[in-house]
Amino acid sequence: MGLFKNNKKTEIDYFYLTLNNGVSSIKIGEKEIPILGILVTPGAMHEVVTGKRIDNNVEKTPTGTMTYISAVPVPKKEAKGVEEIIFGMTIPEKEEFEKIMKKMKQDIEDQHFVNSSYGLGEMMMRRLMVKAKREKEE
Repeated sequence: MGLFKNNKKTEIDYFYLTLNNGVSSIKIGEKEIPILGILVTPGAMHEVVTGKRIDNNVEKTPTGTMTYISAVPVPKKEAKGVEEIIFGMTIPEKEEFEKIMKKMKQDIEDQHFVNSSYGLGEMMMRRLMVKAKREKEE
């Protein structure tokens, strides 16, 4: 008897992820690329293209970081098509995907920073800080 009880352990279970900003796919050119996750270890969901860990937030509580609010298993009959989309991406498409994911993460962090203020004055000050930071980055 081998290490695995069945030979299907080599199959990867993919999940369609919906992020806490409501995004479940990214459009690059004419392609609509779903945001997919895999469980590397129990409780450790990683996005497939970037490889970055994304934490669970099904309670939908504001955390200030990029999390996923739903993870729907990809049906086995769709898995092959999903793999073709992901592994068929060109290098510029992967770079654009990563750039968009990074921007979404930054937007979520900035929005949490602004929303966690205590009054109108502090909120305005934080908005100006975020705007200045973005202008400096550009």
